Amino acid sequence: MSSVLEQFILNLPEIYQMLYEHPEWNDAASRNCLPRLKVIIAVYDTLARSLGRSLRILDLGCAQGFYSLSLAGKGASVKGVDFLPQNIALCQILAKEHQNYDVTFVEGRIETVIEELEDAQFDMVIGLNVFHHIVHSHGVDKVQLWLTRLLDCVEIALLELALKEEPLYWGPSQPDSPLTLFKNNAFYQQLTEYPTHLSDIKRPLYLLSNRRLLLGEFCRPFMSWDTRPHNRASNAHHGSRRYFFADDYLCKIYHVSCNSETLTKRELERNAYELQHELAFLSHPPVGFHVARLLASGENQWQGWCVMERLPGVLLDSKLSQLSLLERERVLHQILQQLTVLEKAGLYHDDLRTWNILVDDLLQVRLIDYGSIASKKNYCSWPKDIFQAFIITIGEILRPENVRLPNNRPLMLSPLNLPAPYSNWLYAFCQQKVSIWSFSLLFDLFSRKDTLPVPQETINATDLWIAAGEKWLQQRALHSNHLHNVHREEWAQCVNVLRQEIDIRLVAIQREIAADYQQILSALAAQVVSQHEQCITLQNILATLESSEEGEEYRALDVKQNDYNVQAKMSNEKTIIDHKVWMKQCIQLRQNNQQLYSRSWRIMEPYRYVGLQIKLLYQYGLKQRMKHLVKRCVVGTFIILNNHPKLKGYSINMLHKSGQFERIKGIYHRMYSQKYEVIRDHKEQKNWVLQAPEQRLPAAVHAIFNKLRNK
Repeated sequence: MSSVLEQFILNLPEIYQMLYEHPEWNDAASRNCLPRLKVIIAVYDTLARSLGRSLRILDLGCAQGFYSLSLAGKGASVKGVDFLPQNIALCQILAKEHQNYDVTFVEGRIETVIEELEDAQFDMVIGLNVFHHIVHSHGVDKVQLWLTRLLDCVEIALLELALKEEPLYWGPSQPDSPLTLFKNNAFYQQLTEYPTHLSDIKRPLYLLSNRRLLLGEFCRPFMSWDTRPHNRASNAHHGSRRYFFADDYLCKIYHVSCNSETLTKRELERNAYELQHELAFLSHPPVGFHVARLLASGENQWQGWCVMERLPGVLLDSKLSQLSLLERERVLHQILQQLTVLEKAGLYHDDLRTWNILVDDLLQVRLIDYGSIASKKNYCSWPKDIFQAFIITIGEILRPENVRLPNNRPLMLSPLNLPAPYSNWLYAFCQQKVSIWSFSLLFDLFSRKDTLPVPQETINATDLWIAAGEKWLQQRALHSNHLHNVHREEWAQCVNVLRQEIDIRLVAIQREIAADYQQILSALAAQVVSQHEQCITLQNILATLESSEEGEEYRALDVKQNDYNVQAKMSNEKTIIDHKVWMKQCIQLRQNNQQLYSRSWRIMEPYRYVGLQIKLLYQYGLKQRMKHLVKRCVVGTFIILNNHPKLKGYSINMLHKSGQFERIKGIYHRMYSQKYEVIRDHKEQKNWVLQAPEQRLPAAVHAIFNKLRNK
């Protein structure tokens, strides 16, 4: 190794990374880069195979260039960026050792590089342990915008992010979860986590993209994505699932957590349950049941995924209104066939809704949501009985115009409210014993529905009451939905009116501020003109009196006048600034008062106190916090004794008797040392004043004073 390179290394503030092809410096590096490099190279190889060429890499915060040079050695075109000139100088020296590498290093800031980035300028971005400094400097919101722009311009990004729990100066400025930084972006996957030399807390390494999926060996672009499988789905999974759609595949990703919200145990179990059953079902589907082909799958401790072939067709929910009654019957026949095939294999679909049924242009039906297919004979929500739930689904298919509640299934269990011959079919099924209910029985009765007896021949009063009550409940639901829509429209109108009023008031306030500002500017301009005229007058007087004896005096007066004018102008400007600052402080104080006296602020006071104590405990340690507690107790005891003279005298007598007075007195003086220093200084000053004059004066001054007095 040359002495020049060694000098550059010694000039570094920190040997943060291993030096490329200089293993003699590995022990001096703060971090072992090899585990991270292994993951980065695996991602690089997968993306390079998908694109069919070498990649263009952008290394943000390249430090000593280990990853940049390693990827350049694989044939990549790499650009490394770092804001420390010492790091860039060393990287350039190392790059000169490998003249055949397509690698450049430039000094710059990451924020500027992202803002100047062009679309498709790079394929892959690396940003390891740098973005927490940007969050600390610019805030979470700004970093979210920069990351969105970054992911919109490249294929994938690898980011290792610091956590808020790390005991460093930038920790409090970090978000509660690093997922918050890219919550608005499409694909993210936590690959692994690594410890650092700064603390024992491990930092996650994420793979991000707004353009393509990269899951193991599967790497393809996607067209769209959503946190819901369809438009009518609610936020039941709190955004922990993400669905990616392309022309030829569909991907589901189940995450353990989402943003700053951790899933409950039940939600985690449901995600794991559906993923395991979906993979098992797609791997070994029953004979006669057509399923999508499984393309890729996998899981780790942070997420699991399933990539499958995208079948042709649309959801039945969106096509029902376009189908005739005969076409709906044909669809229902195929659904019963597939449910019968599943039942023969000992399987049941526990979430069979119109949005989990796929229908193509030829009315070929396929059941989807394979994660809901299992051996349990229970429905996932109300009603728990799987056959009652299917009867409701039948009502949704045969009567799509019926009211639909936003978050619940409609109450359509009575077969008497269905048109014939479907009422005959379901009534005959409901007359059977519940213990023998099956989809095979339903399918058999469906094929004979035209020959089954009419319910009116065997109907009883209970059946009539149930049918009438169901109609009444549906009418009430329809009325409630109508009221809900009316109220929503009224609220929307109120919100629009309030928004308009606020906009009008804001415009008026802006105009008032602008008018006041113009008045202030006009007043200042008049003062400046007046002062300028005074200066010209004084200059003319000085010019006429320049040769006279009083010229110097007038010039002195001119300087004083100018100083006075400048001071007056500065005083006026300071008054205006102080007024603006005072107004801002008043507004802030009012907001703080509203917060401090709010009910939520008072309720959360114990939690804030506990959080403060935990923070102080982490900051000072248990031993130091115990010392703080003892000191507070002692200070409180001294305050009580000073406020109660009798108790203080009694305590002093007891300390004298026990022989502990001097010890306690020393503790008291140490705790109030500043107070006693002031008292001691005051006593010394008082004694000095009371001294005789000859003692207060220095000896030489006192001798002169005596000589003058003797004369």
